[in-house]
Amino acid sequence: LIMCMFMVGSVYALGVSPGRKTIDFKPGLQETVEFEIINSGNKDMKILLTAQGELAEYISLSSGEVLISSSEHSRTMSYNLNLPGSLKPGLRTADVFIMEIPTNVDASSSAVLATLAVVTQVYVNVPYPGKFAEADLVIYDANQGADVQFVFPVISRGEFDLTDVKANVDVYNSVGDKIDSFNTQSVAVPSGERKEIVYS
Repeated sequence: LIMCMFMVGSVYALGVSPGRKTIDFKPGLQETVEFEIINSGNKDMKILLTAQGELAEYISLSSGEVLISSSEHSRTMSYNLNLPGSLKPGLRTADVFIMEIPTNVDASSSAVLATLAVVTQVYVNVPYPGKFAEADLVIYDANQGADVQFVFPVISRGEFDLTDVKANVDVYNSVGDKIDSFNTQSVAVPSGERKEIVYS
């Protein structure tokens, strides 16, 4: 029996909420994560739950197969996340697949089937040793003659707080000539938090 999985949004008969759970890593963390299976088609369904990805071995599903009746618009489910004492720094992820299984097919027969599936993700942010900043730049256009706003989102991904974060910016024209330069005010960003530096 070969099953082809098609990933779909919640506008179809099968949905899930939330689409993602984000967690800050703590050694040995144990957490129960709830999610809602949405039966927007109001039909009888047989659902298979599986975990995939680098964190899959740390996920325990409450049930492998679930029967949802047409009278149920949604069903609250959960999985247990049991993290180890250490993980590689950075973003570690896993996917929990919610897949509809055809109920009228013999699994021992030879057939190719198409089925629907949705995913709820778990993201675990593992801090880097020492200080580590993850930053970006967003430029908001302005009307001619008005100021342009520069926004620098900064996330402290390290073990320690960032006490003095600022941006030094050089602005160049289309031919590579520097036409302006400025420094922003500094901000403090505690470990695991996000702050914005705004310049206009």
